[in-house]
Amino acid sequence: MTGGAWPPEVWYVLKGLILAQAICAIAILLVGVLLGRRPNADRDALRRRLRNLWRRFWVWAAISGGLLVVNAEGGMVLAASTGIIGVLALREVLRAGRRAFPAAATFAVFTAVALLWIGGPLWLLNDLRAQAGGFFLAAWIMLSVAIADIAAMFGGLLLGRHHPFPGVSGGKTLEGMVAGVLGGMGTAAALLPAMQIEGPDPGAGVYFSATMLLVIAGVAGDLAASALKRKAGIKDFGCALPGHGGVMDRLDSLLFALPAGWLAVRYLWS
Repeated sequence: MTGGAWPPEVWYVLKGLILAQAICAIAILLVGVLLGRRPNADRDALRRRLRNLWRRFWVWAAISGGLLVVNAEGGMVLAASTGIIGVLALREVLRAGRRAFPAAATFAVFTAVALLWIGGPLWLLNDLRAQAGGFFLAAWIMLSVAIADIAAMFGGLLLGRHHPFPGVSGGKTLEGMVAGVLGGMGTAAALLPAMQIEGPDPGAGVYFSATMLLVIAGVAGDLAASALKRKAGIKDFGCALPGHGGVMDRLDSLLFALPAGWLAVRYLWS
């Protein structure tokens, strides 16, 4: 696609992304209004929370738009972009690993694991993009997970009450996980026109089951990263992305979802 006009499926995905972003923005507004009407609402705290949400929303909108552009270009643009992202994420993970595993031998093993943890999935992303229907496959995984991740964040911050994994991630809530599932499945539904244009079409049952697998794998990736941060005694991997933390804080879910998506495409797609 490099150097030429984008084909129709790219524009379908762009429309789906804009729709998802609009829904997220409306959801923030509506939930803010509803929470502000509670009799005992702390309006100052609510305003601070909403300001933080809006800051996270705009950063996420820019990230998701950038993902779409590099995926549409493909080839060396995607390879170079994922390479840069991988190096930045690896730097953050190794910095956390040095704190979590100070012994030289243990840190050496951790470094090898970190290289596979980050490099392997990003290689799979480029492999998927090179396949037939690769633009859709990469967009489906990246955007479903990205929107599920941000929906879970919004749901947890605004509505979160129950914490199923307090020993690993005190911030992850059941309400946020439900919001993430809804966000990921809604994104998959919005991407259906692009799949029908570019193919291959595995059927609705396989498609949505695989999307659920992506979302679950993304949660597992987030928990794995949270476990490392807890052991290292840090809140975020970095501060490169305002309101989100470091590059790895936004990449952790995708790194587990990419192998799950690659396996689904390899063994379930028709």
